[in-house]
Amino acid sequence: MKRNLLYLISVVLIISSSIFASETSEKKNQLKKKALALTTSGGVSLGSYQGGLLYFSNQIIKLAQSHELKLVTGASAGGINSLLSIIDQCSLENSGPQDNIFWKSWIPLNIDTLYDPKKVGKYNLFSRDQVELILDLMEEHWRRGFKKDCDVVLSVSVTRANKYDLPIVERLSVPRLAETFMVRIEGRGEGRAPKLSNYLFPDEKRIRLLLPFRHGHSSETKDNFGIIRKLLSATAAFPLAFSPVPISYCIKKPLEKGGHCTKENSRTDKFLDGGVFDNGPIRTAFNLAANGLEYTKNDWNWRKKKKEREGLPDDIQFAFIDTNLKEYPTLKDEYSTQVEGIFQFFYRFLNQFISSARSKELASLIEEYPRYSSILATTKNYLPLASEPLLAFLGFFEESFRRFDFYVGMFDAYQHMIPFDSRGIVKEFMASHKRKAQWAPLLCIISKFEETQKGIGHCEDVDDPNFLTLLQASFDRLAYYCSLSSDMKNEGDFRSCKVIEKTQRTVLSDIEYKNDFQYFMEILEKRNFQFHDLDEAKENPMFATIQIQKKLSDMNSKLAEKQPSGQGFALDTIFKPALNYIKYTPSPATAYISVGSGLEVGFSRALKAGPGLGSRIRLHGSFLYQGADTLLGEARPISAFTPMLGLEYESLYLSDEFTQYQFGFKGGHLFSTGDDLGSDACDPDQSQSLSYGCSQWVIGPTLSMTILERLKFHLFGQIYPWKRAGSNRFQLMFFFGYQFLEFF
Repeated sequence: MKRNLLYLISVVLIISSSIFASETSEKKNQLKKKALALTTSGGVSLGSYQGGLLYFSNQIIKLAQSHELKLVTGASAGGINSLLSIIDQCSLENSGPQDNIFWKSWIPLNIDTLYDPKKVGKYNLFSRDQVELILDLMEEHWRRGFKKDCDVVLSVSVTRANKYDLPIVERLSVPRLAETFMVRIEGRGEGRAPKLSNYLFPDEKRIRLLLPFRHGHSSETKDNFGIIRKLLSATAAFPLAFSPVPISYCIKKPLEKGGHCTKENSRTDKFLDGGVFDNGPIRTAFNLAANGLEYTKNDWNWRKKKKEREGLPDDIQFAFIDTNLKEYPTLKDEYSTQVEGIFQFFYRFLNQFISSARSKELASLIEEYPRYSSILATTKNYLPLASEPLLAFLGFFEESFRRFDFYVGMFDAYQHMIPFDSRGIVKEFMASHKRKAQWAPLLCIISKFEETQKGIGHCEDVDDPNFLTLLQASFDRLAYYCSLSSDMKNEGDFRSCKVIEKTQRTVLSDIEYKNDFQYFMEILEKRNFQFHDLDEAKENPMFATIQIQKKLSDMNSKLAEKQPSGQGFALDTIFKPALNYIKYTPSPATAYISVGSGLEVGFSRALKAGPGLGSRIRLHGSFLYQGADTLLGEARPISAFTPMLGLEYESLYLSDEFTQYQFGFKGGHLFSTGDDLGSDACDPDQSQSLSYGCSQWVIGPTLSMTILERLKFHLFGQIYPWKRAGSNRFQLMFFFGYQFLEFF
């Protein structure tokens, strides 16, 4: 009996363990997550847009539990967002759209916190004070600790300020500018800062730069985040905006044994914006995953020994966030209505050069990983962004722009995820936030974009009028871009344009497109946008463009002051005319010196600053000297001095960023030494031979042309209405010279 009982128990245990093992194995297969590799490109003030996209994506990824973040690569503003994304994914906290670390980092970042005239240097316009506050916020979250299962490699691209000549063989070296640092971040639980270390492959075949992290007791590693601070400061150091950042590092050559870097054996060089050569380091992500990531022991791990199987692991997903990928037509230069001049050509060439240089790594990726398309997901931008004009610097001038772009980023993430939402997680997530104030702007965009989905969102719940204005302006811009799509070749079908067609939105016929900045600003003026950060535009949005140009001009002047004398003058001479490509605006005050029929110095000042007729009617004064030709060879040299005052009008219809035209009328009194400045009688013969031989009143019309607001050519039809002697009552005078801008 006892034997039978033991036999029965044994059978039950065997069957139970078999069932349990089967269920456990099935559960592990069900819970296997895909590895996620994320790449964020640089974007200047579009960092706020990226932040919104990453925030929403992270919320859904956390809920779905289908992907595990293992690898993040980034450059420039994307480098900042790379670490922010890791913090958001690995932290033990949850937050709303306006409470999260992305929002708190990017929304306060404006031109007034970046630009401090007292801190402009030879190589930088901006101060790092606000960037340091972002890094302080990161460090605060960092110190709170990450989840223990967080194990992510962060790769950050940087560019050397000065090339490093890597010796190959005798008298042969290779200059290096573009560099990459790879750092492994391992969570250690609440209240403990994550572990930092350099990530190296055991059989690394490339030159690697290592950072001097400390290892051991927590008190010895507390400064490790300071090294990361410098790395992020460097990758975000846009040339001329920020000065290069010194970083201490070690160089590890291919197959060289060891990989330990200390402060004592490191060297220090200066680095800047990683987006200069590799703005979207997606190829780095593929190489890292192929050489270092593997699925072992039912989990994704970074390998410590040579990989058994070459190539990319299965079940990995790459995500590439690039602000240049649009779901609507992007305007090509041939669609601009402006006649191309030297500045338009240079601007277009510079854009194409930068775009080509930054995408070289992506071109190499296509050759190295033929199956990239099946595992690479790219996000697309569905609505034009407020921060995008001015090479993505416009967002720094108005907080409302950054706030709007943040929610557009969330919307683009929503649009990317909703087609794959077979489990209904995204819809359920949105339904749970339907009546929450911080989510109202996103729900508003969804309801406007997807008019067929009734009740998803209500724009009346949005308490920010500027947000609604920017949303309308975005649709206005979208309608114009889509109106050209029928003329574009190989552009494919754009979903955003189908929305424009379906909702029958029309192009604003009373605004002529010249460039993105001008078009956007005129739409805002028409839609009565209320600026909060541009003081002069608070009452009248017409002043916004002028204030932005003035701010940029002031920044250039400060930078020019820091340069060696000749270089500063050249910078000041070149920049202001180039700035007129945004929108030509007459300088409020100019001065000039010219030669020709005499030597003349003068000034011109607008009667009223800002747009309107007052800025085109100008007070014009001058002082003319004549008689230099009589100083040699004449028995009695005669000189004349003529102060004059008048008005001139600048025609904005004729003027553009290359040539400017003014015409006017002025008058004054000529004082000649021929009659002792008018105190003696006038000699008729002398007055006949020299128009300035006798003192008298003069009046006359003026016509002038300037090139690039610097080279000045002008005519003066000098009339002597009350000539004291002789018969010549008119003289046409010609001058050419140099014009100084904003002289007083």
